[in-house]
Amino acid sequence: MKKLFLLLPVLFSFVLNAQAPKKPGPDAVGNVITAYNYKANQVYNGYTKQSFYLTMRDSIKLAVDVYLPKGMKPGDKIPVLLNQTRYWRGVEFRGFFKPFFGNKLPGKPGKLLKELIASGYAAVVVDTRGTGASYGTCNYPWSMDEIKDGAEVVNWAVKQPWSSGTVGSLGISYSGTTAEMLLVNQHPAVKAIVPMFSLYDAYDDIAFPNGLQFRYFTSNWGNANAMLDKNKLPTKKLVAKMLIKGVDPVDGKGRRKLLKGAMVAHKDNISVHDAVLTIRNRDDVPMEGKYLSGIDLFSPHAYRGVIDSSNAAIYCYSGWFDGDYQHAAVKRFLNLTNPNSKLILGPWEHGGYLNLSPSVNAEGTFDKASELLKYFDYHLKGMQTGIDKEPRVYYYTMIEDKWKSSPVWPPVSTPTTLYLSNDKTLKTTAATADSYVTYVSDTTTGSGHKTRWKTVNGKVKEPPVYEEFGTLTPKMACFTGDALAQDMEVSGHPLVDLWVEVPADNAGFFVYLCDVDENGKVQYVTEGALNGKHRKVGTNPPFIDVAPYHSFASTDIELFVKDKPAQLQFDLLPTSYLFKKGHKVMVAISCADTDHFEPETPHGIPIKILTGNGKNTLVLLPVVTQH
Repeated sequence: MKKLFLLLPVLFSFVLNAQAPKKPGPDAVGNVITAYNYKANQVYNGYTKQSFYLTMRDSIKLAVDVYLPKGMKPGDKIPVLLNQTRYWRGVEFRGFFKPFFGNKLPGKPGKLLKELIASGYAAVVVDTRGTGASYGTCNYPWSMDEIKDGAEVVNWAVKQPWSSGTVGSLGISYSGTTAEMLLVNQHPAVKAIVPMFSLYDAYDDIAFPNGLQFRYFTSNWGNANAMLDKNKLPTKKLVAKMLIKGVDPVDGKGRRKLLKGAMVAHKDNISVHDAVLTIRNRDDVPMEGKYLSGIDLFSPHAYRGVIDSSNAAIYCYSGWFDGDYQHAAVKRFLNLTNPNSKLILGPWEHGGYLNLSPSVNAEGTFDKASELLKYFDYHLKGMQTGIDKEPRVYYYTMIEDKWKSSPVWPPVSTPTTLYLSNDKTLKTTAATADSYVTYVSDTTTGSGHKTRWKTVNGKVKEPPVYEEFGTLTPKMACFTGDALAQDMEVSGHPLVDLWVEVPADNAGFFVYLCDVDENGKVQYVTEGALNGKHRKVGTNPPFIDVAPYHSFASTDIELFVKDKPAQLQFDLLPTSYLFKKGHKVMVAISCADTDHFEPETPHGIPIKILTGNGKNTLVLLPVVTQH
């Protein structure tokens, strides 16, 4: 007990610091993005909470929390904000801490939710089928049963006496996708959603980015979910385990027995990682078709027409270091026809709490409540917030550390070509004679332990990222340009045209865009990759994208042939970055990222990177004129 009391100051400090106000940084609203004075519209203070089971059409019971503004008067009607999550809708604090935390909403997500509720919204938070305190089985993410559950929850919500009949949905990561998939129901009450830091294509955005198995994520995510589904906290942190007992049971008599019943149902849940191990290509059937016919079955892009015709406004929201999800947000935005849909890309990790611009590296200060309420107040309450008159796209340029706006994505740019030379430099003209650089594959090469890929698992808690990247590039084939005569902004999707000769059936390629300062320090900017056997460029993509289209299907596989040149065309992940005058652009190529992806390349084989005579390896940079 003495040790417990000694820890109390640490615990309270942890909670208070998570919600402490910060001095506005360069990513704050008000810097190009108009701040919305939502505080002026807040007529409520605090909230009430009720928790219960809602029974679905097939008798499965879902655990639901409803938060209403405290002080509502008879006849008050407010919109609903729905959040459906597989990561526990709420936690139960251990007995000693209940008097201090109870039904409070701690931390940064709690602070945001409190602002939304105080602004006159009902927050309905649901454990999705087969997770948390809900009953049922989760065979795979965002199943059709789960999607239909969303419609039933909306049906219930709009019939409540406090409901205005309009519904929005939002969420981060998994719950961002539940918000998007809610629109598959085309429920007329759902007017606007904000899918934040979430996928669009389950194969290419997270399971197999660029056709390469994202082993690190699927393994860790699968293990974490298995722990959650057994009502165990997936962390080794002592403080968290001392505070939290498990998922929050529903209120009422028999709550413990009901929670145990839910855990029994979860025993049949399927591990996503186990399913991923049974496929390699997009058209492979997971687990021999036992539960689903293909990975596209739970990808939002497969429902893009239905989602678009729902007429709901969609705010596509992500950050430059959000794994591959900033590209997912771009794809989502490009495939929407509703003029009220928007795109924002900040200097953030997965979740958007850090400003990871290399010249900032600090806690983010972007006011999510301001931007979200500007959006929801307009679409769900009909208030004139000004968002309908704003540009459709906001993006943050790192190093310059400024917000920019554009009517379209990508912003207007001038393509600038840099050719890789056999003397390991970058040139602005193509070599005409045969030439190449030999790179001996090294499958021990990685990209580090604080990366965009680690943020998707929530493993990056503080800046910076890629701090060790400069020590890893000696294992790569590096090509460096001349010192820049003036600042150069690269905003959009850099493209790669890679020519190689590979003495093996297959190889994976990783290409990194880097910034080298006057002292030779290497700064990671962005990257792209491709599983070589999937290099065939298709002509009939299933959705609109900026990048070359690869089907990743088994029917389009092209293996390498020894001594035969092969062309790989692919994109680097979108970015907005200012290369300063006097700095140099560097392109680094490797054949593995052992820190994250399953290797495709045999170790120690000599690969020729071709650099001349019509087979010129190059990088095309989208250079934006500085204003």
